[in-house]
Amino acid sequence: FDGDVKKLQLTVNSLQKQHYANWNAIVLSTSSQTSTSSEINYYSNIHKFSFISDGKKLTNQITNSKSDLFSILKAGDILNDFSLSKSISHLNNTNSDIVYSDHDVIKDSQRTYPFFKPDWSPYLFRSMDFLSPFCIIKSKIFKKIQLETKLLDCIQYDVLLKCVEITNKISHIALPLCSTQIG
Repeated sequence: FDGDVKKLQLTVNSLQKQHYANWNAIVLSTSSQTSTSSEINYYSNIHKFSFISDGKKLTNQITNSKSDLFSILKAGDILNDFSLSKSISHLNNTNSDIVYSDHDVIKDSQRTYPFFKPDWSPYLFRSMDFLSPFCIIKSKIFKKIQLETKLLDCIQYDVLLKCVEITNKISHIALPLCSTQIG
């Protein structure tokens, strides 16, 4: 969460619409702007959400989590209603530790700029992050990495680079399961 409340609300709403109901979210503020208490109270009072502003607390929550899977979303990432269920079904039916999907962009209320991603290529991934904005990582992989809390603005790519060093069991769902809101 970078301080843009409207984008955060879009992401929160898309999570709440998921047909797969067994999830929790940690909302991490990476903004230098202090969030208002009404924002914090709003997200703290929604079941399934924790709102934190300290990277060290994030590390503690992840370490103590009983979750089987993790995903990192940024404010403005919008999942379609079946994103979690399709991804988890794919993980359960393959021998994958990480699964990622295609995505597009929402600009001026129009879906545009589709990104149809390639199947897994470690060489291409080291050149560009094509696993983001939406991928799911099994906790056995996610909990092995050391989070760099000084790099919260680029935490997604940092986490993914560390995860792909641990596993090569990475698969692709050729569907746009996530949209990123711009503008």
